[in-house]
Amino acid sequence: MEAKARELGALDGGPDPRSGLLPLPAPADLPVVVGARMSLSYPILISAVPLYACDFSRPANQEAKARGEPPAYEHCWFSDGGICLNFPVYLFDQPVPRWPAFGINLRPFPPDLSRSRAEADNVFMPSTNRDGILERWQRFDRDPHGGAVADSARLAGFFGAIFDAMQNWHDNTYLPAPGYRDRIAHVCQADDEGGMNLEMPPDVIAALAERGRAAGQKLCALYAPPSPPAPDALSWDNHRWVRYRSTLAVLAEFLQAFRAGVECPEPGDRPMVELIRRGPDDPPNGYRWAPGGQQQTAEEATARLVECARGLAEGADVAAGAPRPAPVLRIMPRV
Repeated sequence: MEAKARELGALDGGPDPRSGLLPLPAPADLPVVVGARMSLSYPILISAVPLYACDFSRPANQEAKARGEPPAYEHCWFSDGGICLNFPVYLFDQPVPRWPAFGINLRPFPPDLSRSRAEADNVFMPSTNRDGILERWQRFDRDPHGGAVADSARLAGFFGAIFDAMQNWHDNTYLPAPGYRDRIAHVCQADDEGGMNLEMPPDVIAALAERGRAAGQKLCALYAPPSPPAPDALSWDNHRWVRYRSTLAVLAEFLQAFRAGVECPEPGDRPMVELIRRGPDDPPNGYRWAPGGQQQTAEEATARLVECARGLAEGADVAAGAPRPAPVLRIMPRV
């Protein structure tokens, strides 16, 4: 990391050489072990990773930058990303996939299912488009086996459910979604397996390893079968088709909203075409077109997108019969 550190001053207010701080390498030069170590930083168990950054919202740092002096750097602590996003399989997705992105999800046993001696029975994966659509419940106020639950245990369970919602709500929204649920194998774990059980005996570790192997075999059986799959069975072609139908339906909805924003401004708002064509002295002044035909390209592309939306609105409804629940397409900051 020292050999690949970016040049001092490459970032705003580059570190003072006297401080001993160096800028991080470029993303392509950052060792994988650094990200792995940050991901291992689970609170209490393994310490967070300290890095230094500058808060340029502080006037003192703004003034130091203006004077060409080093700003004040502060500790930033990096910890396990699973605290807020525990199963980000969607980060590897494309609108219409060209290759599969599989996931293996660890979860407790359902209330009516106990651990089996056959490890393959402790792994669940959908086998048709109708499987895996139901949501996972988080129970805390009653014993799954029908026994009484003390008030203190119910209170602890309530706070545990709050933490689970904070950590896993995003995952829980797409785990049952079409195009997602068909490429995720669920490995069930008992209370004495995985998680915070840091001193599991060898036989438990071996059982979990066998369970993971069974999950891999189920994925291979669906997406690389030795013979052509049945018409209703999950397969790579089925997965691509489901994703295409969902993407086309959500694009149609997104383009209708785009068309409305371009063609139907609120009273008093400037038409979007006028904003696109405005001259160099016509505000707003931010994010001007770059030279080289960018303005013409944007205007022509906008017209084509509006025409595409009009054609989708006037033609057959491409969302009819599309997989449910339907996805949503939003513009969000890149993480």
